[in-house]
Amino acid sequence: MKRSTALLVLIAIGFSLSTASAQRRRKVTPTSKYSLASAYYAKRQYVTVGASLNAANYFGDIAPSSSLLSTDLRFTRLNLSVFVMRRLRPRLSVRGAIMWSRLQGDDFNANTSDKNARYRFVRNLHFRNDIKELDATAVVDLYKNKQNFLKRPGLIPYAFAGFGVIVHNPRAKVPVTDGNRWVKLRPLGTEGQGRSGYRKPYSPVQIVIPAGLGIRYRVNRRVDVAFELSFRYTFTDYLDDVSGDYASPEELGGFNSLAYKMAYRVEENIAAYAKESREPGMREFLNEDSNDSPFRPLNGYGQRGDQRGKPSEKDSYIITGFHFNYILVPTGRRSR
Repeated sequence: MKRSTALLVLIAIGFSLSTASAQRRRKVTPTSKYSLASAYYAKRQYVTVGASLNAANYFGDIAPSSSLLSTDLRFTRLNLSVFVMRRLRPRLSVRGAIMWSRLQGDDFNANTSDKNARYRFVRNLHFRNDIKELDATAVVDLYKNKQNFLKRPGLIPYAFAGFGVIVHNPRAKVPVTDGNRWVKLRPLGTEGQGRSGYRKPYSPVQIVIPAGLGIRYRVNRRVDVAFELSFRYTFTDYLDDVSGDYASPEELGGFNSLAYKMAYRVEENIAAYAKESREPGMREFLNEDSNDSPFRPLNGYGQRGDQRGKPSEKDSYIITGFHFNYILVPTGRRSR
């Protein structure tokens, strides 16, 4: 009897120790909590592909007024993009996009009632720039979704920011008397770039910082539609080929050179892009009613050191429009 009792006590003690040891082995540490959470969310990650149709607006030296946020809505142009986005966490996704934008501006539309912008009408420059962009952004949703894509909210506001690279090449039309064709401006060095005593040519490859806000709407199980407003800050002032001062006519190749004709356009009586007479605006600027032509050399324009742009303010642009998102079903798992 005593031997049986002792045996039962030993068995009970051994069982208790075994249970305690197992519990200690199963104890969840902070590291294991993180690992479990990562594994949990990894099963709920998914990829979205899509495209966007947008409007592009430019801010820079050939804007209607001297205000930093001045843009000409008449030159709202097309932007197209395709993208891939991967969801990583309940609120966080990463997105890569390839984008094409057209930016445009014309001094003919300058706000002549703005005393600080009247000189832009007289300057008479214009440009067009087709920009190719490759960027990566982090997208942060306002609402969490700890489940799979089927459980995502119906309406999700979000913010995003990131880093990108653009390739650009501004163009302008030659004077109407020379055929009114589009030419590339960077190779001409319209502000003396590349010549002795002037800046080096600006690079066609530049860094861009995209940031913005959006709201995404669930259409069905796999399709979302989003509206986004994004600001693109660049580190160049040459999206429009205008930044610093006029160069010397002689150093641009003389008065008949293409570089000089594209750099100094004060004496053109017809706006090259708008194809309209500049005479009423020039007479208003000069306060003249005489029969003499207002198209003549003016002090402050066309000589080396005369101001042509404002290098202290970099060019930028805004992209506004709609995104169409399609969710790819995670590999190896079928949705219920």
